[in-house]
Amino acid sequence: MSEPILIHNPDGSTSVVSINDRDTTAEAVASIANATESLARDFSSAADLSYRLPEDIVKLLSGASSDITGTIAKAQVAASVAAAHRNNDTLFPAGRERLANEEISKADSEVTAALEAADAKIEVAEALLYVAARPTMPAGAEVAARADARMALDGAAPLQLPEIVKSLAQRGDAVGALVTDGSWLDLYLNSRGVDRDLAEAVKTLVKSQVFEAAAVSEDPKRAAAGRTAQALVHLRKARVAAQTYRRNKLS
Repeated sequence: MSEPILIHNPDGSTSVVSINDRDTTAEAVASIANATESLARDFSSAADLSYRLPEDIVKLLSGASSDITGTIAKAQVAASVAAAHRNNDTLFPAGRERLANEEISKADSEVTAALEAADAKIEVAEALLYVAARPTMPAGAEVAARADARMALDGAAPLQLPEIVKSLAQRGDAVGALVTDGSWLDLYLNSRGVDRDLAEAVKTLVKSQVFEAAAVSEDPKRAAAGRTAQALVHLRKARVAAQTYRRNKLS
């Protein structure tokens, strides 16, 4: 009798499945592949990968999506080839198993590399999207913007800074451009003695506000950047689904 099999769930947990449940399990694993493809399509639908975005961002995100979805076919082919090796009764059992394991190991390495490449592309693209989504500083407005920002921030206690910075980051004027400049914000928070964890939380909050404000901006380029950044949640979910599929299909 065949041994029970271990199934890797998307949340990182595992389940032991008996032989009687294997048909259902195969359907469940196949559904993960379908979910990967569906989430990638959701990203493409929600993002604005048009001429409104810089070409390098479009190229990075299109490549990341292809990297992620491409792992499904790679895992399927490897699993099929490995099964053929194991069923090849012209070879000794040890030879069948060795060939099957080599096929699985090779595919596993390739899928892992593809997902890591997708991660890198998404990270770079998100940084570029942030630059594209930020309001621009009008010529000659920086000195006044610094004064206005400090007037709003200097009298606040450290724990009050997140909400104040959040409101300033939502502005589409010179103050908004200043506050959403990571280098200026870093220097200001450091000058106020804000601890590292709180500073990181403030910067994360600013990023989300920039994308949120940009998504509804009347500037079509900023709006495209904001909507695309918000759509990354679908691409990241597709990546998690692809990883889950790899762990189950190639285990």
